[in-house]
Amino acid sequence: MVIAGSVAAEESSSLNSKCLAGRSYDGSSKLTVSFVNNFSGPVEVVWLNYEGQQVSYGIIEPNQVWKQETMVSHPWAFISPKTGNCIGYYNPKVGDDTKRVYTKGNTSELIQKPKYTEKELIGLIQKRLNELGCNAGVADGIWGKRSRSAAVVFAKKAGLPTSGDNFISETFFEALANAAVGFCPKSKPKQQPKTPKVKAPAAVVTSAKSNLVYECDRVVLVPDGFTSWAAAESWFPKEAWIVYRPDGSYSASEFGKSIKRSTGDIKYGRSTIRGSGGLTIAIRHSDPNLTKSKLIIRTTWPGYQDVMPQIYSCGPGKNTGWWP
Repeated sequence: MVIAGSVAAEESSSLNSKCLAGRSYDGSSKLTVSFVNNFSGPVEVVWLNYEGQQVSYGIIEPNQVWKQETMVSHPWAFISPKTGNCIGYYNPKVGDDTKRVYTKGNTSELIQKPKYTEKELIGLIQKRLNELGCNAGVADGIWGKRSRSAAVVFAKKAGLPTSGDNFISETFFEALANAAVGFCPKSKPKQQPKTPKVKAPAAVVTSAKSNLVYECDRVVLVPDGFTSWAAAESWFPKEAWIVYRPDGSYSASEFGKSIKRSTGDIKYGRSTIRGSGGLTIAIRHSDPNLTKSKLIIRTTWPGYQDVMPQIYSCGPGKNTGWWP
């Protein structure tokens, strides 16, 4: 996304004669400009060659930006395909490199340089998109995928073109400035996982061969991905528990029963619970054979992935004959 100074094509009653009489001279300075069609209809871009003949380079649609390599003293004309009249004339000068040239204007002099740098202007666009609820992310002045996605969302809502690399047009800027706060459509809230219904453990019963149960207190709750703190609290309760078969082959917890545990799972205290609809709960117990331990829980749900783990402090382990 290039933000630069700009020039306007000359516009006067003598344009048609200029377009007919103009021609290119040997130029020693190469430059690249961007033609911007600020006319109400399509415009044909024409180079006036060394013999003064009109060489068509194609059509620019309204608000389209067209990058063009040229040389100093190589004039260009902008023709209305509908009437055949010349609506703009531009003769490149030294210092015009990277400038924008508007197809219709009343001066060929350089317009005042923009108030902001490219990065500052992109940052302002991002900030404005965020104000409108388009979610452009951090206003860092970097035009990345998220910024472009937010701009597309805005353009669709405003009824503006969204295809091509140059859909950020003068019309886009005008619509962005005039839109009301909350203009962009609100995204649908993320579906919250449903807490599996598992009854609480019964009274601990000591026996020679029994299950090993841990009672746990939550020490860290990161409600990322939830619409509210209360929703996270309901999914990750303040108190939890986990119980293991005597051989460690299975585990059960506040969050459901695990699939069969491998030797490595038993050794390193891993349990995985899979529910309907793609719900996966990964429990990592630092060591189920110690009297004190920590339980780390990560949850994956279609459209939801936690960023930070939920952590419980567990123990001491107790023997019990109870199994959910």
